[in-house]
Amino acid sequence: MTTTPTPMMTMTAHVMQCLSTKRLLSALIALIAAFIVLTLLTYSNITDDVTTVGVDKPVSSPTGRLVATNGKSSAAATTAATADVLDMFDKLSISSASSSSSSKSIQTIRNYCNVFTSISLNDELMDVSSSASSSADSVIPDLSLRHVSVLIRHGDRGPLRPVRGMSAIRCDPFIAGSGGGGHQSINYELNNNNIYKNFFGDTNRLRQLSKNYAKTPNSGCELGGLTRYGCVQHLTLGSLLARTYVPVLNLTNHRQMKVLSTPYSRTYQSALAFTYGFWRPKSIIDFNTFPRIITTYGTYFCSSPDFCTKRCKRLESLQKLLNDHKQRILGQHPAVSELLADLKLIVANNSADSRLYESPVALFDGLMAYMCHNSGLPCNDDDDDDNVNRRRCVTLDKVKELVTFVEFHGKQMLVSDVFRHINWLKIYGFLKTLVKSVVDINSPQNRDNRFVLYSGHDITIVALASALDFFDGIIPPYASRVIFEVYEQSHGSTTGDSSSNTNTNNNKYYLRIVYNGKDVTRFTEICKLSPQKCHQFNSRQQINNNNNNINLISVNDFSDFIDDKFLQITQTMDYQKACDL
Repeated sequence: MTTTPTPMMTMTAHVMQCLSTKRLLSALIALIAAFIVLTLLTYSNITDDVTTVGVDKPVSSPTGRLVATNGKSSAAATTAATADVLDMFDKLSISSASSSSSSKSIQTIRNYCNVFTSISLNDELMDVSSSASSSADSVIPDLSLRHVSVLIRHGDRGPLRPVRGMSAIRCDPFIAGSGGGGHQSINYELNNNNIYKNFFGDTNRLRQLSKNYAKTPNSGCELGGLTRYGCVQHLTLGSLLARTYVPVLNLTNHRQMKVLSTPYSRTYQSALAFTYGFWRPKSIIDFNTFPRIITTYGTYFCSSPDFCTKRCKRLESLQKLLNDHKQRILGQHPAVSELLADLKLIVANNSADSRLYESPVALFDGLMAYMCHNSGLPCNDDDDDDNVNRRRCVTLDKVKELVTFVEFHGKQMLVSDVFRHINWLKIYGFLKTLVKSVVDINSPQNRDNRFVLYSGHDITIVALASALDFFDGIIPPYASRVIFEVYEQSHGSTTGDSSSNTNTNNNKYYLRIVYNGKDVTRFTEICKLSPQKCHQFNSRQQINNNNNNINLISVNDFSDFIDDKFLQITQTMDYQKACDL
């Protein structure tokens, strides 16, 4: 068998010949030449593998996601792909790895944007079947879930004020690289989960809905308009809550659900998306009996003129006092004032619109339009103002500084009596409506309303949380929810708290409050100031990640607290008088 000499064999033979004639210098040169030839051959084989097999081949980026190389050399492709796939949150995390305050700001932004894949349940629906009394005087045996009321904030939306380059902001999650920050898992979920794919087409089958509002938003960003990503958030939330509450409440038809919305397209469309996710209609009957969405007056679900008025002079006066207080706080932080003055000229669409961004919260809202949709932060490239002679951009560090102050600003509101007075005037009517729906739970008109949805705003949730004293000073994220679970005590059972037995009909119902997955019942003022009215018992279910204590408030005590607190703050039980100066 004849063996074909390889380049290496030939070179080796030549070297041996050189050695035999003692031409050492030439041998050394020959060895070096052989090494170079072999290196070139090996490199050629490697590059052939990349260019033939590696076209559009996924490679792992530093963030752990898969990206396509598109035939580029591996080093260049990885760099370019990493630049494309890193979203705002990744950049923030990298830029502030060594700062705990910066990390907190990042988490605030993550929470506020509320990526739909991070929406989950935690403390919802206590395990009453396994409850065991923790003390003899707080026994509430034989409980069953009877009713649920949910107040939601609308989903992701466009900014409330014009921002620079708004047409380029990517608000449609079904377009690659937008909304979800380019995450492969999110894009896969959107394109492969039927509830997300079907919703936007199925709404055309809901012919009984109001003609005053579009059923779904457009694909782009609109001022104050819900985005399709906002729909996805509430499709997700509705589906999750359905899995939790439908079996326990024994919801078998759409008539058992009541849906209310404030008169804005973003809340109406959020209510529709939530309800679609909750029921997942399939048949003609499902679509024909789909719950009707009732629009209410204002942003606080006022259902009676006894608890609201078109103009509340006291509210206007208090709001002016609060605005002055906010300006004083801002004035005590000149560095923040300079930051706002700088940012508003970049974020605003033009110099005239910059006056719309005088407050930190307004700028926060404008910047979240970029952050929540994985769009680049704005620069004043297109500014024609003659006074602007250098390119200025919003940086991630500036965003974090602003977020830090917005959080601080919110915390200051917690100790403001004016702030709380305002919120009681705003939310008193809703609280009265909530209690009435529970008190009348057995009435013919309310018997079927086992699940009530209120689709509102961040200011609706803030007013409620402030009034009940579980507000943490943080702006509620998109698609936030406050859940009121109503438990019924079986006939014949009694509580050890005789002071609560003044109304036996109301006393058999108990409230539990869950905010964004956290049981906040024990943080309410009624529980903090009157522990004896906050009935506590044990369950296998762990609450607040640290103990198994469950707290419930009797509806009767809750109703008394609402009236007593309103009287204490306004000095009257007449809402119209409370609004008089």
